[in-house]
Amino acid sequence: MRNILTIAMLLLSIAANAQLKTTKLSVFKNGTFFLKKEGSVKFNDRYGYIGVPSDALYGTYWIAGAAGVKMQGLSINVDTVKKDRQCTTLHDLVIANEGKVATMRFIDKFAQTEKPSYRMIKGTIVSAQRNGFVRVKTMEGKTLFIPISELYDIEFEGNATEKYKVDTIMRRATIVLDNDIPEASFTTLSLQSGISWTPSYYIRLKDDKTAMLTMKGTLENKSSEDIKDADLDLVVGGNPTTFFGSTLDPASAYMAGSGYLQQLVTTGYNNGTYGGAVMDKYAITNNASSSYTYKIAAEDNTAVYTPPAPVIEEEYDVVGEKVSNFYYFNAGKVSVKRNGIAVVPVSNVTIPYKTIYDVDINDFANYAGRNGNLIPLDEMQPFDVYQSIKFTNKGSVPITSASIFLVNENDKPIAQDKIKYTPAGADAFIKLQKAIDISAKSKDEEEKRRDRELTFKRVSYDKSTLKGTIELQNYLDIPVTLNVKKAVTGLATDVEDGTFTSRKIAGSPNHVSNIKWEVTLKAGEKKTIIFYYDVFVPSPPKKS
Repeated sequence: MRNILTIAMLLLSIAANAQLKTTKLSVFKNGTFFLKKEGSVKFNDRYGYIGVPSDALYGTYWIAGAAGVKMQGLSINVDTVKKDRQCTTLHDLVIANEGKVATMRFIDKFAQTEKPSYRMIKGTIVSAQRNGFVRVKTMEGKTLFIPISELYDIEFEGNATEKYKVDTIMRRATIVLDNDIPEASFTTLSLQSGISWTPSYYIRLKDDKTAMLTMKGTLENKSSEDIKDADLDLVVGGNPTTFFGSTLDPASAYMAGSGYLQQLVTTGYNNGTYGGAVMDKYAITNNASSSYTYKIAAEDNTAVYTPPAPVIEEEYDVVGEKVSNFYYFNAGKVSVKRNGIAVVPVSNVTIPYKTIYDVDINDFANYAGRNGNLIPLDEMQPFDVYQSIKFTNKGSVPITSASIFLVNENDKPIAQDKIKYTPAGADAFIKLQKAIDISAKSKDEEEKRRDRELTFKRVSYDKSTLKGTIELQNYLDIPVTLNVKKAVTGLATDVEDGTFTSRKIAGSPNHVSNIKWEVTLKAGEKKTIIFYYDVFVPSPPKKS
């Protein structure tokens, strides 16, 4: 009997899958991730087994042995294997602890009492069926069969096993070696879908010139992989180009018939999302999973919460490298289970910043679009001025597009905005709020017109010169710098103290001009800007 048990245990160890450790995880924003696993595989009579991922993308799943390890064959099969599962019911515990001595209380349905009556039984659990009977060998040597549904509680002598084994159907790789060795090192590589990450930034103003800029990455694991202590790279700069889109590798696909082959033929490049990994969705998830501390007020039994104040003083910068057009941010080690979320710190640095004010004045006159007819405007048109902060990305890696949350030195929230992708060395702008104490008004009016100045595509055009006026006033008691932008359909000709760029409109005699000014306003100061631009409009018919 002992020999039979030994052989049975040996067969179980042979059939077990090698548990390769995840050593590298690279995650893209669109839900695609690269996984590298390494570990030792045990072999018996040249055969060993490795579990196959269920979400590997087409052509990206690879198995390789260490130097000197030669494979004679490799096959992917669907097998039934034993897998541990956590006990969650008394029934699970009984099944998991077959062969152990225990004291059990069963409900005595035949007792003639008002209160529930129990029958106490002590013995060895011989066997148990989930929806059947518990077979118990009592201390007196009797064998009892009791319905497991009548079990009330159970007490074990010594430690109880809290996991039981179940049959699981899974795909696994069968490796056949060229020579018979007991163990060999193997590596698997795959590109899969189901893990995405969302970047977030946080700015805490320290004073009127410096601030702390903190970046974190929020990972959401919707894949079939449990990640433990893997070296994590967060990838920015785009998503991987995948010609076969979300088509699975044959090693992962359970059904690979003619429809599968047709999918490979018709699939084209796909840089889209996998599993709905879009930024707005994860922004909501982040808010929902914030680690607030909840308390119950005893006086009125209402729930109150205390939001965390993430005051971080220790500085650490992004560790990363550029690979092709991607930037890999190394975020250290990470562990995240299936259907779990992990938040990892990426950087925390001091930055100098400058408070600025902006106003964008559109082409409200639209002189060209109205064929030379101005809307009658008795007064200057008002435009909103916004307060922003500006800082230079002095790091060696870009700032990626993400949400950004800003508080002052006393942790008072000021703004939540979207920061745009900012290369190293470029300036980033964060819009805070409307600057209600700074006003900006504008008006355009025709200064002069020259009839039939130009013939374009057999059409005669008049040339109108328009005069633009912008009035700015600072009602604050401090000086401010105001950036003014004005867009017009026309060719800017005379721009007072400003700069402009112009480009020709295809199929039209007109240009588009973008004009910029940087204006310093002292406390209470008012300034007026004058500029001119030329617009071609169709000439009216000649009078007969």
